[in-house]
Amino acid sequence: MLRLLVFLLLPPLSLSLSAPAPPPAPRVADVVIVGSGLAGLSCGALLSAVGYKVEVHEAHYELGGCCHSFLVDRKGRAVPSSSPLARSSKPGDFFRFEAGPSLYTGVSPGRTPNPLAHVYQMIGREPDWLTYTTWGADLPDNVSYAVPLGQEYFEETLLKYGGRLALDDWRSLSAQLRPLTRGVMELPSAAVRPDAGVLRTLALKYPAALASTLLAAPKILAPFDVAAYGVTSPFLVNYMNMIAFLLQGLPADRTLTAVMAYMVDDFYRPGAVLDFPKGGSSALVEPLVAAIAAAGGSVHASSPVAAITVGKGGEASGVRLESGREVRATKAVVSNADLYNTLKLVPPGASNAAFEEERASLSNTTLCQSFMHLHLGLDASLIPAPLLASLPPQWTAVRSWDVPIDAPGNVVVVSMPSLLDPDLAPEGHHVIHAYTAGNEPVAAGIGVPAVASTGAQAANAIMSVGEQLELNARIRMPEPGRRGVRGLLDKVLFGAAEAVGTVAGSSEIAPPPPSASSSASPRDAISELFESSYFVTGASPSFDIFNPDCLFKDEFSSFTGLGRFRRNVENFGKVLEPSSVKSKLIKLEPGANPDELVAEWSFSSTVKLIGRRLAARGRTTYTIRDGQVVVHDEQWITKKTDVLKRLFFG
Repeated sequence: MLRLLVFLLLPPLSLSLSAPAPPPAPRVADVVIVGSGLAGLSCGALLSAVGYKVEVHEAHYELGGCCHSFLVDRKGRAVPSSSPLARSSKPGDFFRFEAGPSLYTGVSPGRTPNPLAHVYQMIGREPDWLTYTTWGADLPDNVSYAVPLGQEYFEETLLKYGGRLALDDWRSLSAQLRPLTRGVMELPSAAVRPDAGVLRTLALKYPAALASTLLAAPKILAPFDVAAYGVTSPFLVNYMNMIAFLLQGLPADRTLTAVMAYMVDDFYRPGAVLDFPKGGSSALVEPLVAAIAAAGGSVHASSPVAAITVGKGGEASGVRLESGREVRATKAVVSNADLYNTLKLVPPGASNAAFEEERASLSNTTLCQSFMHLHLGLDASLIPAPLLASLPPQWTAVRSWDVPIDAPGNVVVVSMPSLLDPDLAPEGHHVIHAYTAGNEPVAAGIGVPAVASTGAQAANAIMSVGEQLELNARIRMPEPGRRGVRGLLDKVLFGAAEAVGTVAGSSEIAPPPPSASSSASPRDAISELFESSYFVTGASPSFDIFNPDCLFKDEFSSFTGLGRFRRNVENFGKVLEPSSVKSKLIKLEPGANPDELVAEWSFSSTVKLIGRRLAARGRTTYTIRDGQVVVHDEQWITKKTDVLKRLFFG
């Protein structure tokens, strides 16, 4: 019922029809960048380093795009890093999770071909790097190992599990691939450009490397064909497919040879290490943001761009934010958004003919397939001590070589970065990030049965890895058919309702109910809850049936804690006429599972502020264990839009 509080505390619509506020004054920057992924921030940092004023606008509340970190407290609540709570926190106060990749290589060495490392070198700022060498794998046919990187150790692994054929094929393959990388490794990515200036930045400075790269171009730009390089060992063929999937999420035959050659050179050279930024992925972002700010620019989170504005000549002239503010660009507009959303930001027909022609040619670009991610924060004591001591920070599990490497749930990549940086989790805890191919059809949308089934399949694959690791944690996965993503409006309304309720009513969490004074059955206790209109009053002698850490959820939100629930419903009740409150338990039946009871109910009352009647009907599922309700799942039968129409328009 709290979901309507935000509406009830707003003035009637007829009183809100004042003249709209004027749009905010426009701002001006040399360059405006849409999106704060690593590419957008790198672009902004490099431009700032040479004196340009840059503005970056990001729709998400965290910066970094696919490479951002996010904070979660011990109660499972997300905490924006820009919030006062996060800013005043100490390392280890929260669980810090990686939203995207957790595997980094070639960033910490001083001399490296890694383009991100070059950006840090050019702006004179970089993260603190943690390095490690061990990478584990759990493969079919009872192959399981955790060995350091480097040629010597990898060859020992090949000989042990793939035999002499795998070792000989590997030596032949690496001998063919390494020459292809020599030129590429010596050419800095920042020196590559698409115009005649490339003669000055590459040809004059790196003539031998450029010539080598051009000669090898037909091979390095072709898809990697392991058979064409003479590899016949089944173990090595499968292994190269796995490596390609780890690097790009694609099988080897859809991965460029340049990528595979880079991996062969970088992972298996003497002294090879893997890198991790201290503080997590957000540490990759911070130096780039600092460089932009140091030059007078700015980076804005929670600042979605509504459109890219176009001048009379068909050139981008700036952006219009969803807030209504316009930001004008004197030099350029750069989009770090994906191709689909970038094209949507430019109104059709607004730009020049060349852009519209390019738009048409790109409109049918094949979309990338998806991944399922799981983030766990867990007590370290749940992992047996000998196992914890032996775990590498990164490992990969492959379920079968008999299906495509990118089949849903076939490969699970697991990262436990708190083994490297304990500050990523509260003391005595760890964070785990696991991901696998989901590959549900994008056109099907979120929530359709096929997608839910695919998501469940991927989730089960991740969970099976946890079982192999003997993690003694119970994890409740989403049920098939339930929405995987709550609507943004739902989340905003719930947050606003709860915030307004604490202002209009009380911000104090309600104290626990008195100890159980009766031995009433769960069915009798739930019946008594409705007689007391518990979801309005927050008071009932039968509240002792709830576990203090009960999970409360509905279409809008989910949270744990009986005290929070009671506070919220008490605040909701304060906007209603007490004498008008009517709640009725229509029926109470067993649920789909033995430990469930399902109540169908109706509710009505008069709202004080507007004098109109609020009425709704719904269903609540109570999951009962050891005589207490541990899950309270409320779903409405009445459409929310119908309730609001009757409430405000009669």
